[in-house]
Amino acid sequence: MDFFEEDITRKFHLNHPYSDVQTYIYSMINQRNCVNTFDINGCIGMKDEYVWNVNLDCNAEYLDSVGLHKNEYITFQTGATPSSGQIGSTKVWNKRRFSEFIKLFKRFFPNKKIVQLGEKDNSVAIDGVDIDMLGKTSWYQLGSLLKGAWLHIDGECGMIHF
Repeated sequence: MDFFEEDITRKFHLNHPYSDVQTYIYSMINQRNCVNTFDINGCIGMKDEYVWNVNLDCNAEYLDSVGLHKNEYITFQTGATPSSGQIGSTKVWNKRRFSEFIKLFKRFFPNKKIVQLGEKDNSVAIDGVDIDMLGKTSWYQLGSLLKGAWLHIDGECGMIHF
């Protein structure tokens, strides 16, 4: 049985029992978005748009320290919505599908390493990865890994936007 079929809230695509859906509804009614929801009453003056200028270099020294070189690896992550407090999400593949993908990828791209990224508390370790980086990176190290990757595969989380 698939992990998601075991959890009735996920099977029927209901909201996570610990999430406060009313906050999001109230935000939408008040014409707030994911950037300015925290200023729901307009007291702080947060605008509708926000630009975060992140200047990250692909830190070759850091990549070398973990056994990687630019464009010679792919990254992926299996988590989504870390604040949910649960491992697995309907937004991403299950462990079996990720394992199948890794086998196929290695068959067609045997010279590329596979690196798993993400937070340890909401990700499942996948068999077959070359380098497990679950819970082992700072924000800037994560940026170097993503920037140096040949490809990144993700479901939906802040990392895909980063």
